Amino acid sequence: DLTLLDQRPFLESAKALVFASPYLRDRYQLPGEVIAPGLSGAPAASPARGQAIAFAGAVQLHKGGKLLPDIANALHQRGKILHVFGRGDGDLLHTLRALPNVKVHGYYTAGALPSLLRRHGIGLVLVPSIVPESFCLTISEAWAAGAAVAALDIGAQGERIRQHGGGWVTPLDSGAEGIVRLIDQQTQIAIPTDIPLARDAARAYL
Repeated sequence: DLTLLDQRPFLESAKALVFASPYLRDRYQLPGEVIAPGLSGAPAASPARGQAIAFAGAVQLHKGGKLLPDIANALHQRGKILHVFGRGDGDLLHTLRALPNVKVHGYYTAGALPSLLRRHGIGLVLVPSIVPESFCLTISEAWAAGAAVAALDIGAQGERIRQHGGGWVTPLDSGAEGIVRLIDQQTQIAIPTDIPLARDAARAYL
């Protein structure tokens, strides 16, 4: 993450630095290796892309949780349901549960998200984080399920989608309206299959 940005002398004294993404290395402006975090299991072979829409991850303010009710209301006007996977802020979850077109599935165990997305026919995963992420494992999990991603263009989440495809980005200041526009304008898109795996990351560290 970015919590060590003010610890440059400490970082410069290290024998080696490993960053989760090129974005993170660029932010620190220090030489080092990029080793992407990996999924514990390989993606399903050519998973079928569904039609449903979901948010996955921590329902927190910095993860864009405050944008979700506006996104859900816009989807309701279009006759669409928003699935929410993950736990988070109690007040935000209470607000979402009160909406007629939101299905809150709650907590899921590590590594289970790709199979959950496939089971519920998710074809688009929303990543509305309003802060830069260092990698965004949710994007890998969405791609492993055959789902595209719609995200705000910030941090590694924006960098990964712009570099590899598999989704769309909208400017950070476009907020919920920008995410809804991506939903309305989405087209058929190729989903990356070369997704980092945990065993690959382990080998790279060794």
